[in-house]
Amino acid sequence: MKRGIAEQRVQVLLAEVRAGTSLESSARKLNLRYTEPEPFAKADFVPTVGSRNGFVGKAFELEAGQTSDVISTRNGAYVLKVIKRIPAEESLFDLEKAELTNQLVGSKKNDLISAWFTNLRARADIVDNRHR
Repeated sequence: MKRGIAEQRVQVLLAEVRAGTSLESSARKLNLRYTEPEPFAKADFVPTVGSRNGFVGKAFELEAGQTSDVISTRNGAYVLKVIKRIPAEESLFDLEKAELTNQLVGSKKNDLISAWFTNLRARADIVDNRHR
C-alpha cells in the first residue's frame, strides 16, 4: 500500500519533469525529497536508496542527462536523472583484478584444506589410550 502511494506521488513528479519543469523544483513543489548523491559504483551503497537494486541498475543504463521512469524499490519510489558519468579507471581495475584474483585463490585453497582435514577426521580411527 505504501509503495503504491509513493509510486503515485512520484508519477505526478515525473509528469511535471516531462512537461519541462526541473526535477529539483518539481520535488520541492510536491514536498518530495530531492538529493544528489555522491558518485557511486554498482556495488556501492547509495544513502536513502540502498544498494544492488533497480535504482542502481537504472543509473548505469541511462546516459548523462537522461531521466528514468518511476523506479520502485523496497525503500521507496524514485525518479532518477543521471547528471554525469565518470568512466572507470582501467589502471585501478587491473590492480584490483589482481588483488581479487589472489583473494579468491587463497580462499579456495583454504576451503580445500579445510575439506581435506574434515574428510581425514571423518575417516580416522582414533583410540583413546590416555587411561593407560
